[in-house]
Amino acid sequence: MKNKAKNGKRCWTISYVDRHNFHVDILSAIPNNLTEEIAITDKNNNEYYDITSNWEISNPKEYYNWFQEISKYEKHKRALMESRAIAAENVPYYKVKTPLQRIVQVFKRHAEVMFEQKMEYKPSSIIITTLSTKAYRDINEIDDFWELLKEMISLLENKLDFEDGQPCVLNPVDKRENLSIKWKEEALQG
Repeated sequence: MKNKAKNGKRCWTISYVDRHNFHVDILSAIPNNLTEEIAITDKNNNEYYDITSNWEISNPKEYYNWFQEISKYEKHKRALMESRAIAAENVPYYKVKTPLQRIVQVFKRHAEVMFEQKMEYKPSSIIITTLSTKAYRDINEIDDFWELLKEMISLLENKLDFEDGQPCVLNPVDKRENLSIKWKEEALQG
């Protein structure tokens, strides 16, 4: 690790020693009753030290399923299996890279470079992934990667949601969760 784990407002960040500035965010959460949802810890919540029904909720499993469906993961996995004549159980998850996954990687890298000097303004991975996936959903298949990238860029701004007249990014599988809450908090501080 580059430094000790950073205990943030919602998650712990572990930065690794590498030339790519690789890090992983670990969100502390607890199960939310008998559903697939989780209750998210947030140090800004007045009830942070008490387990109550007033914690923010999320559903990462449903979000994952939404992403997989739109990225057409199973279709790309089948194509990989056929091209290499291998059985499904012999295709590790990480070996399948859909066009959407590659686009998200490009956008995340772009954000790293673009905001290198002001990382506090860099959009979070979940925002990049959500907007990209919403744009990708509206595109007919384009085989040329650069054409796909250009089309995605042209659609991104129109994928923002609005709450109280302000732009935001809501969780597409649960509109109660505002993924861009950081924007609102920064606006209140600024």
